[in-house]
Amino acid sequence: MKAYWWFCLEHVRLYNSHWNYYEGMSETEIEADIRFDTVWQRPTWRLGTFGGTGPRVHDPFHALGGKPAKPRQANGREAHACAVLDLEPPVTVAEVKARYKILVKRHHPDVTGGDKESEERFKEISEAYRALMAFLRP
Repeated sequence: MKAYWWFCLEHVRLYNSHWNYYEGMSETEIEADIRFDTVWQRPTWRLGTFGGTGPRVHDPFHALGGKPAKPRQANGREAHACAVLDLEPPVTVAEVKARYKILVKRHHPDVTGGDKESEERFKEISEAYRALMAFLRP
């Protein structure tokens, strides 16, 4: 059974003036309760960690103070892919995409009218693009 108290405005003000949610709490407990309310009473972790198990944020520009990773050295497959796309390592994702777009427009079977040589070149370019993108993506 729900019980309700019906007060006039004067008695509401009197009742509320004597009620203190934080009564009996220390300053530390009050501060902790306020901070807990600011995150909707949900658990939180420091930025870059989840549950205290280590870094979980991808930070390619090192805005969070991490050390820049050494660039990975291209192995034979990636070096061959750069040669197919006529690029000099090291390359960026933007460079690979731009070069791929140019070459695809030039060698696409719809553009070349079904020329077998261009079709094979198109396949080679597509495979090189996939290899480089897999290498460059973390």
